[in-house]
Amino acid sequence: MSSDGRGQWVPVVFVHGWTGRSTHSPTGKDKGAFSERIDKTSSRVGEVNVTRSLIGQLQTVPGVAPFTFDYHEHSGRWVSDPSIGPALGDAIDCLFDRSGSEKVIVVAHSMGGLATRYALGEDRDRADKVSTVVTFGTPNTGSIAAQLVGTAADAASVGSKTGAVIRLILAACGQATTESMNSHPCDGLPDFVAAFDGEAGRALRTSSRELQALAQFPRNVAVHALYGDARIRYTRGWFGISLESGDTAPGDIIVTTDSALAGSTSSDRVRCDYEFSLAQNAIDHGIAQLQFKPLNDTPAPFASSLGGACFHNNLMRSIELSNAATIAIETDIVSRLQQLGPTLTTALSAITSTGTLEEGFTVSGEAGKVDCATSASPVSITDNIYTCTPSAAGTDVCWPEPGGRTLLCADNPWRVKSRVVV
Repeated sequence: MSSDGRGQWVPVVFVHGWTGRSTHSPTGKDKGAFSERIDKTSSRVGEVNVTRSLIGQLQTVPGVAPFTFDYHEHSGRWVSDPSIGPALGDAIDCLFDRSGSEKVIVVAHSMGGLATRYALGEDRDRADKVSTVVTFGTPNTGSIAAQLVGTAADAASVGSKTGAVIRLILAACGQATTESMNSHPCDGLPDFVAAFDGEAGRALRTSSRELQALAQFPRNVAVHALYGDARIRYTRGWFGISLESGDTAPGDIIVTTDSALAGSTSSDRVRCDYEFSLAQNAIDHGIAQLQFKPLNDTPAPFASSLGGACFHNNLMRSIELSNAATIAIETDIVSRLQQLGPTLTTALSAITSTGTLEEGFTVSGEAGKVDCATSASPVSITDNIYTCTPSAAGTDVCWPEPGGRTLLCADNPWRVKSRVVV
């Protein structure tokens, strides 16, 4: 970690969701919402090979000072509980004061975003202590999954295609008790679905009294909503489905898109397409294998949806959304630098056109490995500048050395040093 261009640190507090935790449990059995490796993507071509978690990636941004707010022991309660919303408010006050009045950035998953709304609404002056809130799948108007589980409505009585499909998914999962969940499409469905009848679960139902009483995000706080956008194509007859064949967009399956976006000032999404019908999916994949259709244009089998990048509990592991969060936070910090006065722009070129170091630059002893795109960076000015993991926001800019087997990378514009990586 390093301070920003002013020599300052900006507090970034991570707030997990309902029944979750911010870091791994002492035994390692329960994983932290922000501490798991970024290993998901909506792309069906290639694979993600990133060694960092979301917290680890944000630590590469100059000025970020990460803190975790963990209320796991009390997370079955509503956000008004003294150990959740009010305690988060106290934490924000403390970080603001101890950092020398640096505005706090909040990164929140699911109900953590609602806890942030409570904390900011509890004290009107607190809104002046927070600059940006980044939310992952926050159910601002409620969770339709919580509503359906809590009311035990059947698919025929649900008034929307999205609700009917989600209800059928949950019903099918509930009937799978005699099957091996390792081979069932519901493998990975979070345990919290079984607890939707608790205090917080009831409050999370769409249009609940608790949600209606919750203060909205203050207007002077930027809210960047990150959400999963799953598109599911279904066929009449799947699990006895009574709807005509069609498609629907249930968001991240737990929180719908409109709920995740409510109250936001900007947003980014990760989109995934799925097919319920195994027969239709086999046909689509056959067409893709014959190269008549790109694989990324072919819906994935529904069995993979709960382990995919668009599912509610996996959003922080999505390379698309983790990069979007990194850019949003870096943009906030950079805006603070611009408040100092006009920016003096200095152009530095570390590598010559032949791949050797420019005069005055040296190679540090910090060797390492990166994963680079096969094409030039979209923001490069020449075709021999590549974009490398974790992302452009990580400021790793690499040039190939003569021979093409190694790269020279610059990860800090203020150091005239490069790293040799392979």
